[in-house]
Amino acid sequence: MRHALMRLFRLLNVNVRWFVMKPKPEVFDITKRRMHNVLQGVAGKDVIFTDEDQTIYEDWCRDNAERYFADGPFVKTDVFVMDDPQVVAMLPIIKKVNPTAKIIFRCHIEVRNDIIKADPESQTAKVWNYLWNFIKDSDLFVFHPVKTFVPDQVPLNRLVYMPAVTDRLDGLNKDLRTEDLFYYHALFNRIAFDQSRKKVAFYERPYIIQIARFDPSKGIPDLVRAYKILRDRMAAEQTEQSKVPQLVLAGHGSVDDPDGTVVFEELRELLSRDEFSGIANDIIAARLFPSDQLLNALVQGAKLATQLSYREGFEIKVTECLIKGKPIICYGAGGIPHQVIQYRNGILVPVDGQGRAGQPALNPMQVPLGRVDIVADWMYRLLMDEELCELYATAAAGSTHSYETFFTVANAVNWLYAAHGVADGTLTRKLDALATNDNLSHRVSDDTASEEARAEIVQAAGPETSEEFFARRKKLSGRASWVQELWYEDYFPGSQWKDLDFGKIFEEADILRRAIHEHPNYMSEQSGMPTNVLQFENERTESEVDIADSDEED
Repeated sequence: MRHALMRLFRLLNVNVRWFVMKPKPEVFDITKRRMHNVLQGVAGKDVIFTDEDQTIYEDWCRDNAERYFADGPFVKTDVFVMDDPQVVAMLPIIKKVNPTAKIIFRCHIEVRNDIIKADPESQTAKVWNYLWNFIKDSDLFVFHPVKTFVPDQVPLNRLVYMPAVTDRLDGLNKDLRTEDLFYYHALFNRIAFDQSRKKVAFYERPYIIQIARFDPSKGIPDLVRAYKILRDRMAAEQTEQSKVPQLVLAGHGSVDDPDGTVVFEELRELLSRDEFSGIANDIIAARLFPSDQLLNALVQGAKLATQLSYREGFEIKVTECLIKGKPIICYGAGGIPHQVIQYRNGILVPVDGQGRAGQPALNPMQVPLGRVDIVADWMYRLLMDEELCELYATAAAGSTHSYETFFTVANAVNWLYAAHGVADGTLTRKLDALATNDNLSHRVSDDTASEEARAEIVQAAGPETSEEFFARRKKLSGRASWVQELWYEDYFPGSQWKDLDFGKIFEEADILRRAIHEHPNYMSEQSGMPTNVLQFENERTESEVDIADSDEED
């Protein structure tokens, strides 16, 4: 959540600026459908990244750089953070006008390294290799903490992991008064009725929620099929109407995402089929204008939540559901198993994504890509067994201490540590030493299949131990280091960060004070002001110039 991060940096008098690209719709068709979707392996076979696309994309980056940044921000900045592949064609221009600047490349999406390795002639390999020509000279590479996301070209001694974060105090997560919930629920019903002539019975029936963009990777067809299995079971058992849930699908649109309208219309087509005729009126989908409080109110009122992404980076909506104490059922894709601990604070269900490398991609509009039967079974259990539902709700809300790494303050420390570490060389030297001593690559054999959900588990297990925690993290992350692990070693030598009281530490801002003041090279000796850090990101809204919404996959 970049807004909260920038607010915190300003309060701390840290000189960090956030810039976005000037929008151009024809470029977004390239960056979303021919870059983003191709890298994640969710694009159709007919999607080709052409030489013309490359020219349009590079011209757009060059125009933005030369018109808005080259004679100002590019020259005066010490550390650049290039946020995602969409902006990396500006890197040669930055290096030309400011050769001493340090570059951090951050990738928040799942890059299908398995496809790149299995088929070097694939569009995924072509797009990645094209982008790598711009990215390769970066001083640090930041990826989501999943070993299979990182292409083989990325060197271990320049790789760190950092999760996406949310903020406890912003509109997405703050407590809402009862009258606020009434207002936003009524607002959502007005929007939903305008778009589909349907409404949510907020106070008469329970509902299941999935908050996500209308995107090919978000598993919306699978969710609809799981819901149908649930409804068929309830109909067969003649469940009373007050216990039969509705299904709510909601998410913000984005100016750089042309897929939203397409996927929304595909959902309408799916619901128009005869097989869904009996339940279509209870599936309420709406594309929303940007409103954090509206999404917050929808989650707060839900009985349970889902996130059935086929492919996922690190889904902050999962974290936001957990901290609100919502039982959640997720596909075990991408970074979600870092957030949902199987049978402890939620349920992970197997998914094949878009098929493994070398196998033909399946069409989710025709067949499910995950175990929708298991999803439906857990929906039924949580809805019909109040004690079980409360166990998972309590487990989700009660384990919030372990989520501190997914919030703004920890994220601020991560970026401060990374920025001064590349600026003065301390981080690069530390990574060099780790790679030399370990003498191992982060290239670990792909193991993306989730554990089968065991039918005999009927209640949330107890909190995981430190040993279980580190074993789970290592299995997902491989041998590259989380940024947090590096600064924990510096600030708390001899301690295991899982056992630290982070709530108390963050309240006292002790880590932030250390991150800012213990590194003399990070602060200018003459002025007392920090060095400049500049973050670039693809455009998200048309109305904002200096600050834009972060992508929901963050």
